[in-house]
Amino acid sequence: MYQVLIVDDEPFVRQGLKVVVDWEAYGFHIAAEARNGIEAIEYLKKSKFDLIFMDIRMPGMNGLEVSAKIRSSISKRVKIVLLSGYSEFTYAQEALKYNISHYLLKPLDPDQLVKLLMETSHELDKQMRAEQARKDTASIVGAHYLLETLTGRKNEKVARGLEKLFSGQSNFSYLYIELDGQDESFKELSPEEQTENFWELYDYLTSAIGKFKGNILCNVDKKQVFELGIILSDQLVESYLCKEKEAFVEKIKVRTNLAFSYNLKWYLGCNVATISEILTSYLAALDVKASEGGEGDVELLSRIEDEIQKNYRDNLSLKELSDKYFINSAYLGQLFKKKYGIYFKDYLNCVRIDKAKELLLNSNEKVYKISELVGYNNVDYFINKFTKVVGTTPSKFRNLSKY
Repeated sequence: MYQVLIVDDEPFVRQGLKVVVDWEAYGFHIAAEARNGIEAIEYLKKSKFDLIFMDIRMPGMNGLEVSAKIRSSISKRVKIVLLSGYSEFTYAQEALKYNISHYLLKPLDPDQLVKLLMETSHELDKQMRAEQARKDTASIVGAHYLLETLTGRKNEKVARGLEKLFSGQSNFSYLYIELDGQDESFKELSPEEQTENFWELYDYLTSAIGKFKGNILCNVDKKQVFELGIILSDQLVESYLCKEKEAFVEKIKVRTNLAFSYNLKWYLGCNVATISEILTSYLAALDVKASEGGEGDVELLSRIEDEIQKNYRDNLSLKELSDKYFINSAYLGQLFKKKYGIYFKDYLNCVRIDKAKELLLNSNEKVYKISELVGYNNVDYFINKFTKVVGTTPSKFRNLSKY
């Protein structure tokens, strides 16, 4: 869910905004309310928000002054929507220089608000996918560079690419380590032996440098020593340090896709040259992925549909599935809406009701038992949902089918 901050000095306006539409249906959660601009700035310093609804005219700092403060020292990316009365709407045009996303006139029009939320959700999704694609590409470039150095091959193009990718990226760490002459022996190992000693090498490095966090860019040295470059995002640091292959692979899933993760897990047992060839091919694929802004939605939905068909009895949720398949929950919800014309909860209910209809027609189980078998713990809730979807109660549906 995208996080929303409401800023207005009038309590009834804040309350009205909260109830005028179903925010969560469009992927938004009202995380906080502020009574004035100063309070809003304090919230923004402590927490991350994706969207701000703010009145222009407030005591103390008005909406324009707060917007200026946000853009100058807090966030360039947060979406800002200004609420305005007719009398001050003309002077609100001044806010254009603060990159205001939208204006809404009071009193609020629910249809206009829904349209705005859908547009904003789409913009945030696109922004999120672009950021993730860049991170994915950066991680694979880093892994590729590591493997090239392990096999003794230099690639100045990759090194320059690292500098470009990580310039200004505070959430990534680049470690550039020169080992002294006694470690030259590592280069004498065969590719198979290098792979076998891969994790021992990590033990050596992590014990020597401890937990490193920073943003030190690549600085290729021409000295005749073995050079080792390692890319670590903050989320991956712990996995490297805990020295567990499984944890490493699990964390890599966050930065790539499932298919590649399984390949990586498999090829950790192969020689380094083979892994390098795989990553070289994958880099080309990631270039396409970055330009398109994300992995294939059709394939993703197909996997999730299979998951629902197999596990509809379980307490499935959009959040659980989005976490499992490493996708934003709001974006996943929109994929369901786009394909089926209904939201995820309605889709899951339809699957469960279809399974219930099969059991009603092909078994002698009691209605309460069928309710449990298809994932409803409350039989009254099940009957209500069944009646709403089918147009009749489960018992009547069973009886009608006999004639």
